[in-house]
Amino acid sequence: MPITILIVDDQEIVRKLVRVALKGSVDAVFLEANDAAEALKIAREHRGPIDLLLSDVVMPGRMNGTEMAAQLSHARPETIVFLMSGYAPEAVTMKPDWHFIQKPFAALEIRETIVNVITENCLAA
Repeated sequence: MPITILIVDDQEIVRKLVRVALKGSVDAVFLEANDAAEALKIAREHRGPIDLLLSDVVMPGRMNGTEMAAQLSHARPETIVFLMSGYAPEAVTMKPDWHFIQKPFAALEIRETIVNVITENCLAA
């Protein structure tokens, strides 16, 4: 059964890189949003689980990725939260069970990182 991954980034190229990098490595359905508000709307309207959130920290709009991730994980505590940023991890406010990847990243790096997290959390089929 496929897992559902919500990718939130204002740059389409980043969302595409993640999709392409994971294709063939993960049986997944991808949901995509340009900003935090759109991501929360998608999460409210999506009937099934959202197994993994992969969100940029800095995005346009009134809410950043960290705030959005906190709201989403409160509403969907089963969702694995993964933040990505060009800033150093020390500069990003995160909960202890959240994950982080530094931008820019290569396709191989994002694939290995996400697959490892999925495997650790027993989401792999």
